[in-house]
Amino acid sequence: MASKTSLLSRTVFQGHIKRFVPLWSLYAAVLTIWLPIGLSLRFQSMESPTAQDLYLVVYTHTRLGSFIFVTAAFAIVCAVCLFSYLYKSSSANMMHAFPLRRSTLFVSTYLAGLFMMLVPMVVALLLMSFVCVSHHVIWLSLMLQLAVCVLFSSLFFFSLASLCCMISGTIFAAVAFYGICQLAWSAVYTLVMIFIASFTYGMEQLPKSVLMLGGKVGFLSPLPYLLGHVRLFSKNIELADSFNPVTIDTTTHTIGFNYLIAFFIAGFVVTALAWWIYSKRRIESAGDMVAFPVLKLPVRWLAAFIGGMGSTFVVAALRGVAGSRQDLAVFVGYYALFALICFFVTEMILNKTVRIFTRSRAVEALAMCALSSVLLVGLGLDLAGFSTTIPQVKDVSTLNLQVRDTNYAAKAGLGQDSDRLMQQTIDLHQTIVENRDELRAEAERISGSNDGRTVYVRFAYRLKDGRILTRSYLVPITEEARKDPNSAASKLLNIYLDSDFFLNSLLGYNHADFEWVGAVFEPSYKGGYSGESISVDKNKAKAMGEKLLSYIQSISWKEFMLRHMGITASNPSNGYQYWGSLVMNGRYAGTNNTTERILADTGLLDHSASNHGEWGYSENTNTNDDGSFTTNISICLDVDTDLMATDFAEVIKASGIELNADDAIVK
Repeated sequence: MASKTSLLSRTVFQGHIKRFVPLWSLYAAVLTIWLPIGLSLRFQSMESPTAQDLYLVVYTHTRLGSFIFVTAAFAIVCAVCLFSYLYKSSSANMMHAFPLRRSTLFVSTYLAGLFMMLVPMVVALLLMSFVCVSHHVIWLSLMLQLAVCVLFSSLFFFSLASLCCMISGTIFAAVAFYGICQLAWSAVYTLVMIFIASFTYGMEQLPKSVLMLGGKVGFLSPLPYLLGHVRLFSKNIELADSFNPVTIDTTTHTIGFNYLIAFFIAGFVVTALAWWIYSKRRIESAGDMVAFPVLKLPVRWLAAFIGGMGSTFVVAALRGVAGSRQDLAVFVGYYALFALICFFVTEMILNKTVRIFTRSRAVEALAMCALSSVLLVGLGLDLAGFSTTIPQVKDVSTLNLQVRDTNYAAKAGLGQDSDRLMQQTIDLHQTIVENRDELRAEAERISGSNDGRTVYVRFAYRLKDGRILTRSYLVPITEEARKDPNSAASKLLNIYLDSDFFLNSLLGYNHADFEWVGAVFEPSYKGGYSGESISVDKNKAKAMGEKLLSYIQSISWKEFMLRHMGITASNPSNGYQYWGSLVMNGRYAGTNNTTERILADTGLLDHSASNHGEWGYSENTNTNDDGSFTTNISICLDVDTDLMATDFAEVIKASGIELNADDAIVK
């Protein structure tokens, strides 16, 4: 006769809550020490804090990423404790002998887990709110958004943890499956992208933070995806210049909230799947690593691929990988060996026996190695044409070209110079791709000789459809290549030595309307820094700014740039350097700068001064009393030029500092 028990059993629910009081009490204690107590201690350590200081402390103390990580970690601990009765035949038989439907057992246990996850967090947030109010920090929007984000992420992570408990037969397996669900795709994506960057000419090795996001389908690794895409943001707190302690504006919003909603909805789907699997689960699977044998195949293949690739990269790092086809063959050979080892080790763990060398399993292992090896060879040889993909001018929205440590940029519709730079850059890229084998061989040849040098070149395109394409190369530059107008070296130097391109990268496109309003000089001498800082008035700064523009359009500047690149030898008499900044009326009001605006007007994404003569652009602006604003252009320049010997030297001498015959600076 069918049971009349409701979907929720109060007895089961309360039994779990009482049984695991130590667990969720410990969780509550950790949260309490972290949130209210930790915040209170930070408040007490501050001396005469301002309103801005207090709000900033709260803001930094409640990073959403920390909450997401903590909920993800506790979710699996809570789930394996609640569903631990499934991992022993005696306890599983006892629980299922009660006059309760499996759906009632699952729902009651699941809701008990949510209770254990959410109640301690809510209590901790409430206590932290009281601490904030006691210090006159009233930030309701932040607390509400934290609570909502914690609710959404807790439901998803606990649902995923419950699903992992349903498909496993031991605690170890449940934790392992949970880790696989969280990180497997990021691991696969990272290994594949590093492999492509190692063996495919021009492909960049992405930063670790980007690799962990897993690309377009990074949601397959939920934890790193949420950590990388979801965070709380309060503009007036992060941008301290716009924080007004009198009329405090603490408007807060959740960046990536749509991703969080998607995972929240996915949590219900995962819960339904776990519920269905629980209804089909056999009691006899208690103690098995995998409750459903059909899951063993993907686990074996995944473990073999990740373990094989990871082990091979360790060997490759010790041995050295140059990216040649011979190295590709060696890499794939090592991979096949380690993949086979990892395959059979995983099989032994899954079956808890060493008797795993059967004919069917050997055929499966060989098939896995063959298929994955063919895939790696195809990626290594770039049969898909990743490295030869070059956008057309009409498809590019913005581009950034980095030549060694100098950046140039263009944007569609910005003007003739921008269009010309875009066309020449794409033409240079096309030449590099068409002659990639010769350029790679030439770069390897001159790497150990003095016959020329290689120059790092990086292309970054933002296409009009939103996609981003990046490539980087080492371009060999020799005397023979410089004489050939169709060579990559010649086309690269045409861009690098173009005064208009350089001025646009330094001052921005259409920079004729900029007005020099001052300057600060910090001259250095041969062997050290003078320690002097010279302020220059508006009239002299304007004259020097005009001389600066004339210098960049002279032959002397081109000679300096060639020395800076290392193509021509430096003059042994070089001794002086000029450090300083020219201050001009800019276009960037206060803290409203954005990368897109900086790219549009200066062409620079990341450009800082160095002691090698690089020119820098500073995003920092100052708002003047009259409402106008100024921008600092920082400069570091070798001073053996006519510019320094005449105009700039006059300013230094007029300020009471002299350059003596011994190449020293004296007062």
